Amino acid sequence: MKKTILIIFLAIQSFNVFSQFNHSVGGGFVNLMQGDASISLPSLFYSPRINVSEINENMALSVGSHIGLGFRLSSSSNSRTGTESSESSFINFQLPVVAELNFGRKSTSDNEDNFGFFIGGGGALNYAASETSITSYGPLANAGVRFAIKDYPIGLRFGYLLDMNTTKTNVMTLNLAYDF
Repeated sequence: MKKTILIIFLAIQSFNVFSQFNHSVGGGFVNLMQGDASISLPSLFYSPRINVSEINENMALSVGSHIGLGFRLSSSSNSRTGTESSESSFINFQLPVVAELNFGRKSTSDNEDNFGFFIGGGGALNYAASETSITSYGPLANAGVRFAIKDYPIGLRFGYLLDMNTTKTNVMTLNLAYDF
């Protein structure tokens, strides 16, 4: 009997957790910074999160990610002018895990306020490849706002990864996303 009650309780809780699932998709930029040199890449982002605690109807604590894929493709020559290009192709992948405190709009699945914001932190792994590869990892801080434009839920997020690897390539991200 105790096992049956425990199974029913866990099933109810799992439905409750999945009802607190939110996510967004969008685009933006990743900026890789090493000393005085930096490179900026256009990127696509996917940000899933699960509210682990809804503090009240306007505030929630969530765990999630802001997965990013950045890229820049370039050719080695310009066929029109015949000049050589010194730029190289890049690909970048970022996988963070963050805890965030969400306020207002989209802090919970049901919150449709006109404005909201979030702040959080965690850790991230960033991998960039060109002729050589650069791996960055360390603490990540991020913050953003959520608002509506003609009932379309939009989010703007800024993130900063402080590299703890020997390459010391810090990573800054900026993205604009559609919130589901």
